[in-house]
Amino acid sequence: MVTPKKIEASPLQGKSPAPLWLFMALPLLASAISHDFWAPDEPRYGEVAREVFAGEGGIAMYLNGSLYPDKPPLLFWLAGVLGWLTGWSEFAMRMVSILATLVTAHLVGLLACRWWRPREGAWAPAFFLGTVMVTEIGGRLQIDPLLTMLTTIAIVLMDGEGTKRNIRLAGLAVGFGVLAKGPIAILIPVLVALAWHFTPGARTLDQKRSLRSVLLDPVAICLAFLPATLWASAAISAEPDLMGPLLFGQHLGRLGSSGGGSHWGPPWQHLWSLPLLVLPFALPFFASLRSGLRASEFLKSDREKGVDLGLARAFAWFAVLFLFFSIIPPKRNLYLLPAYPAIALLCARWWSTTLASTFASRREQSFGRIARISAPCFLLFLGTVLTCVGFVVTFADLPVDLVARIAEMPGLRESAYWRIGVGGGVMITGGIVGFRALWTKPGIESEERGIHWEVERTRALRRGQSGAGLATLASWSLGTSLIFLMVMPMGDEVKSARTVAGQIAELHSQLPARSIPCMGIKPEGFRFYSNVPTVVVSDFAEGPLPAYLEEMGSAGEADFAWLDFWREREGAHFLAVVAESHWSRLTEEQRLGFRVCFIGRLGSKELLVIGSKLEP
Repeated sequence: MVTPKKIEASPLQGKSPAPLWLFMALPLLASAISHDFWAPDEPRYGEVAREVFAGEGGIAMYLNGSLYPDKPPLLFWLAGVLGWLTGWSEFAMRMVSILATLVTAHLVGLLACRWWRPREGAWAPAFFLGTVMVTEIGGRLQIDPLLTMLTTIAIVLMDGEGTKRNIRLAGLAVGFGVLAKGPIAILIPVLVALAWHFTPGARTLDQKRSLRSVLLDPVAICLAFLPATLWASAAISAEPDLMGPLLFGQHLGRLGSSGGGSHWGPPWQHLWSLPLLVLPFALPFFASLRSGLRASEFLKSDREKGVDLGLARAFAWFAVLFLFFSIIPPKRNLYLLPAYPAIALLCARWWSTTLASTFASRREQSFGRIARISAPCFLLFLGTVLTCVGFVVTFADLPVDLVARIAEMPGLRESAYWRIGVGGGVMITGGIVGFRALWTKPGIESEERGIHWEVERTRALRRGQSGAGLATLASWSLGTSLIFLMVMPMGDEVKSARTVAGQIAELHSQLPARSIPCMGIKPEGFRFYSNVPTVVVSDFAEGPLPAYLEEMGSAGEADFAWLDFWREREGAHFLAVVAESHWSRLTEEQRLGFRVCFIGRLGSKELLVIGSKLEP
């Protein structure tokens, strides 16, 4: 058995060629600049960040004027600073996620260069940025890109033998991760370190000492808890009601929730969603898992085939996080984002070696070619579907859900054939180029197949797979960027709260209510775009609520009771935003007590802005 090589302690070993993967940042920028904050998370996070500067202070977080105990403050501090400096520009606030995603991509390239060669160092960041998940989430105001960057920094610093300095820097990175999303930032690097320790192929010669130095260094442990401890102490001192949520409810409380918990899902949920989210490289990724399993040496038959320490570590990194996030009850696709650097590393290593290897069996080489061809074929299929959808939306009226949803966007129906078709055409072109690069045989003829023939064949195969990879990545990046820029702005009138917020602000200038309750629809987008005092209908912080509001029977009776409570409180200045689904539950007699001031829409929800009935 080949002895595993030691990995150097320096976290900056290796060099990641940048031009290939920096082009993959185009969709992130296009997404961030093309549209307003869209639900579910961005309006909430944007408003919390705004209230850091426009509200009651930046130690305890507030949402709609009430305490917001759900998340630590790091994202809100950073986005709030950028928003305050730029007049609350959505693009500037999203730069926190964009920069975090690009730093993570750079770190993935450094790890690939350290473990393997510059070739993998160029592919790995591009594969990371080229997945559906990162393309979609990297340009949005979210916590998880920031968490992924900080945990990846910690993992890079822990990798290999490590020094006390690097381990303590890793502890500090984890500490800021806790300040971004809580104790999960500690658990992720710890799980990865344990996985490397217990995976045979991922161990180094001094793994036991390394594990102790990583997990039990007292200074690193203190640094991991220090930033969040200082903030939590100050926040609880300012607002004692935060003690329960910060010390228990927002981490251990969520992990122990049952089926009714927030974002709860079954253990197999990620099995169904992950193949879609790693497109267009789903089949190469699953093929790389097989290579990673073999490198991990769990199978005795593979232990004499040599050691690929990096491949084993990437596999263990992904496997332990996938298992953990599958076991815990809360499920959201973006929770798995810290595992995507490992996915990119696995794909980069597999893409660079399997097809070109003359030591692989004919069956493995055939499967490798099919897996690679699947990536450009997916783009060819997706581009064709998008182009056809654009034509159907413009020139036909068919009862197809996708067509109907696109046609709802004002102004898009008349121009969908070119707005969607341009991006689809780029994907079709890239798919054809990539398919041709892989399908064409090397064309090397020789009666004597010696070393020279093998070298030339390997070079030809690598040129083909490199061309296919470049075509797939470039067309994915450019195609999605064009679609973001041409289609997303058309959706703002439906999905952005800006238009409705303007109408509410105009009404509020005439009827200056102290608070505007929102029933069945979230109020934060209206606050962010017009600074109107919208609140959740049940959020009354000025005193105890009447007992009858908690004892209502039917949903319609409860809705009317809440609206009647706010009408009596605000008097002639009463305004409320009500989802049509709640308004329809009121009886005709109950509706007569209100007047409809405005009818609008936010996303898939129709809404009404109502006021008090005018006296004759």
